Amino acid sequence: MKKRIIQISVVFLGLFALVFYVFKKEGVRQLWNQLASVDYTYVAIALMCMMLSLVADGACIQIVRLKFQPQARLLSSVRCGFISTMFGFITPFQSGYIAGAITYLSSNQGMKPSEASVVTLVKLIYYTIAAIVTHILLIIFNASKFEMQPLLWVFTAVGIGFSVIYMVFLMVVSKFEKPIASIACYFIRLGARLHIIKHQDKASWKAKVEIHKLKYKLSRIHLGWKSSVLLMICCIISFMAVYFVSWFIYLSFHPSPTLGLGYVLTGNAICQIFQQISPIPGGIGIVDTAFTQIMSGIYGDNLNAAMLLWRLASLYSVILVGFVMLTFTKRHQLRKSV
Repeated sequence: MKKRIIQISVVFLGLFALVFYVFKKEGVRQLWNQLASVDYTYVAIALMCMMLSLVADGACIQIVRLKFQPQARLLSSVRCGFISTMFGFITPFQSGYIAGAITYLSSNQGMKPSEASVVTLVKLIYYTIAAIVTHILLIIFNASKFEMQPLLWVFTAVGIGFSVIYMVFLMVVSKFEKPIASIACYFIRLGARLHIIKHQDKASWKAKVEIHKLKYKLSRIHLGWKSSVLLMICCIISFMAVYFVSWFIYLSFHPSPTLGLGYVLTGNAICQIFQQISPIPGGIGIVDTAFTQIMSGIYGDNLNAAMLLWRLASLYSVILVGFVMLTFTKRHQLRKSV
């Protein structure tokens, strides 16, 4: 638990640094005037878009999960989406998402580790395919509108390439049984420290057995075309809702005339690519710097205030809600064990 608190503290230290930077850059009076002129109805809609993204993420998990647990509740899958995304945001390269989802489903929802792994991997494969196609299309149609430094375009291309490699890895992950077993045992130990998992040794042994079955279950799962289409739609809703966060924050500054929707969404998509490939949890510093370079033509003089609102809505609110859900889940497990 202490380790997670430290990780979350590091992320929120980034928030304080961001606030300090914005105040220093704009000045207290100037920033206050900018924030006072904001239409917070649009900011609230931006927050709802981010929550919608996580609900859609939970729906993706639910669609695949029903193949193993027909009686699974959507609410528990949504909770899994919130908690695993929170773990992703506080770990390098968002690597904690997979481990967080597998740990939650196998320890809290009674799934076998191999089944939880299949659910998470299949969901991520669909999500990654949809994201890669969307990113490429957005950039193709809107790249000419951005005056970015060549290095930023290089990083964008690297990010998309990283996503392709990640997708291929997910497709062949069942062939790497031993490394995956080691990672699973690490997070089981973490779950034991969080008092979510009991009997650590037994759970680790069981995980190794289940991971051995992973390849077989991955080859046997068939979603069917209806489930596949629904899963793809939910994946698209999940990441597009994130991109709409910047659009509604943009509208909150009363722009006149209004820029094109695709232009604003593409800028947010590029920032999101940077966040996914950042070795720093939450992309602190890296994404903020990219935002000032990419979105300057969109927000103009309101750039720094917009960056603050964007990070609050798209990063820190998710970490806060996910941590609260994790805390309640832990307490619920403790009450059940008494």
